[in-house]
Amino acid sequence: MNILSTLFFIILGILIIYTGTTFIAPNTEAELGFLKYPIGLFFISLGIASYIDNKKKKIVYSKCQKCKESFSYIELKDGMCPKCNIKTIDIEKYYNKNNRDN
Repeated sequence: MNILSTLFFIILGILIIYTGTTFIAPNTEAELGFLKYPIGLFFISLGIASYIDNKKKKIVYSKCQKCKESFSYIELKDGMCPKCNIKTIDIEKYYNKNNRDN
């Protein structure tokens, strides 16, 4: 859903700049004149901000195979476990590997 809203705002902004009009009600268009640029850029910026915000919210975790601790990648230095000093693996890979072993 988030990618759809992102694309909607960006496309809407481009259409406003290109056509210089927008719909204000069903079958009713408004001519924006010189305001087409700031309004169009506003919607494009809103779409880009939405995309960036969605990317920031996605936190990826890693797991140490030795001590079994989970860490966000932000907590790790070069992907190494701070306790065991060994390379951690992506948490999804860890659980997929361990589910196959059982």
